Amino acid sequence: MLDLDTPAKKYGFYEKYPFYLSGSLPEGAYEGKVKPVKTILMPTLLIAHKDVSEETIYTILKHVYAPEGHQAMLLVNQAAADMTIANGAKAFVIPLHRGAYKFWSEQGIEIPAHAMPVD
Repeated sequence: MLDLDTPAKKYGFYEKYPFYLSGSLPEGAYEGKVKPVKTILMPTLLIAHKDVSEETIYTILKHVYAPEGHQAMLLVNQAAADMTIANGAKAFVIPLHRGAYKFWSEQGIEIPAHAMPVD
């Protein structure tokens, strides 16, 4: 596995493409890979059409980010370890659905201007 993070930092990749994140693949992420490696990460996004009700999106996020929901995701893929309330804002790369805005606001997460819902 190649370290993609070091050259990305060196050449300003994250500044030019702020929707990517610096990170590393943990040991065991791929069969046969024995050491962690620095890489470029893309946040996991849940995307919904604006016509889906605010309450539906809000309820989905409440379940996904509840301790039980997080544990269920970890059973499927250890990459879900980074899907936490604290890391949520890292995935705000497009405008939020109104239900998502409600959920994240209740969590005390600051919503950047580019992620504000649009009608």
